[in-house]
Amino acid sequence: MKKLARTSTKLLSSLFCIAFGQAQTLPFAPPVSAQGQPEVPSPAGTIKPPNALVLGSITKRGKDLYEYDKACSQATDALLAQVKNAASFKLFVAYPEHDIWHVAFGSMGDDGESFLIAYEVTLKPDKPAEVKSYDIFKLDKAEFFRRAKALSACQSKLKSTGPLMNYAAIPNQDDKNTYWVYQFPGTTEPGVFLLGGDVRYLVSNSDHKILQTRQMHRSVLSWPKRDDLPNDAHLQGGCHSAILDDEPEDTDVFHVLLRQPQLPEYIATANWIFCVETDGSIRLVKTMKETSQQ
Repeated sequence: MKKLARTSTKLLSSLFCIAFGQAQTLPFAPPVSAQGQPEVPSPAGTIKPPNALVLGSITKRGKDLYEYDKACSQATDALLAQVKNAASFKLFVAYPEHDIWHVAFGSMGDDGESFLIAYEVTLKPDKPAEVKSYDIFKLDKAEFFRRAKALSACQSKLKSTGPLMNYAAIPNQDDKNTYWVYQFPGTTEPGVFLLGGDVRYLVSNSDHKILQTRQMHRSVLSWPKRDDLPNDAHLQGGCHSAILDDEPEDTDVFHVLLRQPQLPEYIATANWIFCVETDGSIRLVKTMKETSQQ
C-alpha cells in the first residue's frame, strides 16, 4: 500500500459539490496533513479502474461485516437486558446459519485449543433473542473457536484508535482456509457513526498466521448528529479522500449501510471518484482528471 501525493483543494471542492450540492452542507471536514493541507490524492498515470468483479468483492465483504456487526450489537443488547450482572468477557464471536445468527461471549481456553463460552445468544428473524448462560463454561472447538482463534492471532497487532474498538472474524469466500479479521472504531453515542482508523487482516485457519495486513483508513471521521449541522444543510451524501489505495474499502460499504440517514458516500482516490450507494453497490462516477478539468 502506498501513501498518495496531495494536490490542490480545487479537486476536492468539486467532489464536495457532487456529494452535497454546496460546500457549506458538508457533514465533516476533509482529512488534513500535519502541514494543515487537505490530504487529496493527485492524478497519476493512465491506469484502468478496478473492474466489476473487484468492486463486487468489496461490496460483499462490506455487507458481510455489516451483518456480523449488527448481530453482535443485537446480541449484546439482549444479553445485557436479560442478564443484569453478566460477567465480563474477553471475546465475542458470531456466525450465521442460514437466516439465524449465533453469538457467543467468552474467552480462549488456557491451551488455546478451545473457546470457553460464558453466554450464548441466538437471533432468529422476527423472534425475541434467546439468551443462554453457562455456570460451567461451554467448550467449543467448532465455528466459534475457529473465529475466536483468528481474532486471537491478531491480538498483539490490534491497537486502539479510539475509546471503543470493534472486531470481527469473517470467512474469506475466495479461500475457505482463511479468515478476514477486522478492527474498526465504534461509539455508544446515538446518531454518531465513525469511519476510519481501521485495519483488515488475513489469517490462516490452519496455522493461524497473519498472511496479510491492510490499513484501510488512517484518520477517523465522524458523521455527526443532525443537530450539529447548519440549519440550511441539505445532505445528499458523504465524501472523503482515500490516500492508501486507489479503490474503496470494505469499511466504506459497511459505513454506508450502518449510518443514518441512509446516504451514499463519495470517495476520491488518486485517479477516480467512486460512489458507494445505499445498497452497498459501488460505481465509478468519474476520473480525477475529468474533475480537474471542470
